[in-house]
Amino acid sequence: MKSVMQIIVKYCKTALLLLGVCAGIVSCDKEEGMNGAGQTIVSIPAVKDSMIIVGVDYKNSPQALNVLEVVRAPHNAAVLNGETSVKLSADPNLITKINASRHRTFIPLPANSYTLDPSVPFANGVYDLKFPSGEISKSIKININTGLLDLTKQYAMPFVMTEAVNGVVTSSKKVALVEVIIKNEWDGKYQASGTFFHPVNGPRAIDEEKLLQTIGPRTVLANLGDLGGSGYQMKITINADNSVTLVPAGATPNIDMSYGVNKYDPATKSFTLNYAYNTAAPRIVRETITRK
Repeated sequence: MKSVMQIIVKYCKTALLLLGVCAGIVSCDKEEGMNGAGQTIVSIPAVKDSMIIVGVDYKNSPQALNVLEVVRAPHNAAVLNGETSVKLSADPNLITKINASRHRTFIPLPANSYTLDPSVPFANGVYDLKFPSGEISKSIKININTGLLDLTKQYAMPFVMTEAVNGVVTSSKKVALVEVIIKNEWDGKYQASGTFFHPVNGPRAIDEEKLLQTIGPRTVLANLGDLGGSGYQMKITINADNSVTLVPAGATPNIDMSYGVNKYDPATKSFTLNYAYNTAAPRIVRETITRK
């Protein structure tokens, strides 16, 4: 008669064997279902939560811009050496959908502001993208003149992959709304340092990173002092002589520029600002904002 210990060992071995078989089945299923074994998967790799952001300089003449990259993952050499065709729709409903769900105000990039690169034909609202033999990546490119755009607007281009010949469109990376952000030469990340003088609480140090965002050919939007978290902002316009003009934005009631020099130094890429807000009890800000 077998001992109790021998019976336990036997059942444990059987259980481990079954677990190993199940793990193998799950592994194979995962490889087929998620990695597309036996299929050539076509996708938009850069898309995240249906969005892609591309930046382009403000310039009053055409400049090349890669708007969208599509890739294929051939499952064998024969497919790699053959052609894969992909169709993408410029579906305007995608803009409407994202505006509604994310409280955005995107509008289509105006047709008169760009021309499509002829490498990807476009007709009747559909891009016809082809991967020739040996290629795994293909881009949709435009030549854009940002000088024709209103820099206070939010522009976007919609793309929806609808079909692929000699390939399978992935369900998770087939839709992309490409936001086109126009940047003037002062757009970017800066480090602010200085002092905020409060009429009651006294002075406090300013030491924070600031993002200056393009809202015009020579104008950027920035947080005022250290009050960006409270909605206080300012518009900074760089004049031809590198003096700057400050205009209130957001929750800022007014800006008084009579408290000192307000200028931009192109050599150090820094702003020297001396200003105040609140007429009845001025809050004085003296800060230097230097590009990182």
